[in-house]
Amino acid sequence: MSSLSWTDKDLGLYLHIPFCRIRCAYCDFATDLEKSGERQLFLDTLKEEIKRLPKSSQPLQSVYFGGGTPSLLEPEEISDILRMVSQNYKVSQYSEISMEANPEGLNESRLQGYLDSGINRISLGIQSLNPQELKMLARGHLLEENIRALEALNKKNVNYNLDLMLGIPKQNETSFLESLTLALSYKPSHVSAYLLSVEEDAPWFKLVQEGKIQVADENLMAELYIQMQSHLKNAGYGQYEVSAFSLPGKECLHNLRYWKHQNWIGAGPSAASWLSPLRWQNPKSLVDWIRCQKFPDTGPEYTTLSQSDSVLEKIMLQFRLLEGITIQDYTNLNNAHPELELGSRMHRLLQLGLIETTQTHYRIPVSSVLLSNRVFQEYLP
Repeated sequence: MSSLSWTDKDLGLYLHIPFCRIRCAYCDFATDLEKSGERQLFLDTLKEEIKRLPKSSQPLQSVYFGGGTPSLLEPEEISDILRMVSQNYKVSQYSEISMEANPEGLNESRLQGYLDSGINRISLGIQSLNPQELKMLARGHLLEENIRALEALNKKNVNYNLDLMLGIPKQNETSFLESLTLALSYKPSHVSAYLLSVEEDAPWFKLVQEGKIQVADENLMAELYIQMQSHLKNAGYGQYEVSAFSLPGKECLHNLRYWKHQNWIGAGPSAASWLSPLRWQNPKSLVDWIRCQKFPDTGPEYTTLSQSDSVLEKIMLQFRLLEGITIQDYTNLNNAHPELELGSRMHRLLQLGLIETTQTHYRIPVSSVLLSNRVFQEYLP
């Protein structure tokens, strides 16, 4: 990894914490139900990996603890990880340091411990504020725990995101809007909204295939999404990405790195890294990842993205942002890569009404965000 030991590029750092108390029925992420003795081995291995990651002359723009359930770690353990990060990278007072958290156990005392460790942004996975929907999702927490966590975040004046889910079985317009209205009454700085998708590795997959569980149909999800857009706009939240809404100046800086095709590095099971033009990803399972870290010669394979594929990926990702891509940037890319026929691709999308132009940008119209996959397909490498 010597050729990757140093860079002048600014970076974001993703840290994957794989442990969960229970596995959510719809989840196909890289997660593990914690076994005795695993945690300390994981923490020691994670800190060793941080030491070996490429370093930068620039301060980290963001650090993001994802999972899994990072809030299963004690505040002292998060503090130890961040201490290792600061020993290997410049971390400024302006760096965004986010942690995903589940509501259960997130009381004022525990939250204060995370804030003292250096966390300055929380992403709270409530998914719903409807008791029946929470039970259906088998989230492992109750409405009362959601409310308690929200009250703690507000009392500590924390910059926080709420995750909400559309398309939960038995969810309807009334239950969703009641949940959204209650969530907005706490005035989170950011809201992320995801359409329920049950992938093949998720526990629910077979039940959905057999018709034993029915997720909401596309028409209902579209209606809920449109209603949500309207409610969030009226409440002062600007939509800046397909699934992300924020109060002014409260966008998630780490996630913006992904959509702007900027560089990031990752540590932990399944964590991916992008240091243009190189991409690599750690093994998904905890056991394989630990083995990989103990024997670096068996580490992840590195893929070098071609210039053409990198251009297509950059455009595709930028169209996830509501601002889109500047006409000037698009024109420059088209002139530099005539083999990609970017002009023809754009002409098709404009003709279909899937892209609109402003004075400076090509972008997906707000009313067509649900059709964004059609735009993304146009730029698949």
